[in-house]
Formats: sequence, C-alpha cells, structure tokens
Amino acid sequence: MENLLLEKIRKKTARICILGMGRVGLPLATVICSRGYRVTGYDTSAERVNSIIEGKNLNSEPKLEMLLSKVINSGMLDVTSKLDDTQKYEIYIVAVPTPIQNGKANLNHLKTALKTIGTMLDGRELVVVESTIPPGTSRNLIARMLREKELVIGQNIFYAYASERILPGMMI
Repeated sequence: MENLLLEKIRKKTARICILGMGRVGLPLATVICSRGYRVTGYDTSAERVNSIIEGKNLNSEPKLEMLLSKVINSGMLDVTSKLDDTQKYEIYIVAVPTPIQNGKANLNHLKTALKTIGTMLDGRELVVVESTIPPGTSRNLIARMLREKELVIGQNIFYAYASERILPGMMI
C-alpha cells in the first residue's frame, strides 16, 4: 500500500482533493497543480467556487491570479462545491478554517470536512490536515474517526498534520 501510494506521488498520478478553497487551500491547490499534479478543490461555498472557476483571486496573494488562471485553463485544477462520494482520491488535504471563539478553537469546519471525506475513505489514502488544530485533536478526533471506519494509521491509512506555516503575501 505504501509503495503504491509513493509510486503514484512520484509519477504525479496520485489523485488529490483539497477541502477548503480559502486563504490556505486555494494557493496550495494552485501551487500543487503548477508542479504537475491534478487537484480537485472542494469548498462548501458555491459562490466561492464560481469565482475561482472564473479565475478571480479571492486572496490578497500576489501572483496567485495569474497562476490560478493558468491551472484552471489547463484543466489541472477542478473546483467544486459538491464532492461525489463515488470519486476516490489517494490524498486528501484538509485546509479549512478553525477560528478561535471564546478562547477555544471552533472545529466545526474540520468536523464537517472529516465527515465528508469519511464516506470516501477505503483504506489506501493519505489524509493531511493543514488547519491549525489544538493539541490532542489528531488523537481525539481524527484517529477516532478513522478507527470507526476500521482504519488504523500506519497500517491501512496514512495521516499527517502539517500546520500551516505560511506568510500571507509570500506563499507563491
């Protein structure tokens, strides 16, 4: 399983889905596409999706609009507000907001994203969380969700937490 996934990544044939086409997800999807990978970008906002398809830069990221237009026109980036749960991906990247409310991280967007991909996981994927999450979230929320599907990290599914380490305006 691990070797098959690594081979698909090396050959740039791994199917990638990024959940959240906001401040982090859209530039990330655009850069990944510019490196030769096909990406499906998912966002719950149909309005945001339509703006992205039209090539509008919804971020203040310099150089994003030109690169976004290029990857949209080349067909490398497909953006949707409706994920088909019959469509399978090898890599899921979650880049949804986790705003602080009353001193605590609001994980509702993360929970919704995990529920969305949970229907598509069959045990051969890599799940990467880019969203900023508090300590214990990987163990208490994400690993538990995977166990409920009889998926064990490192055995039949891979998981990585890659907290966003970006500087707005310098991502591309």
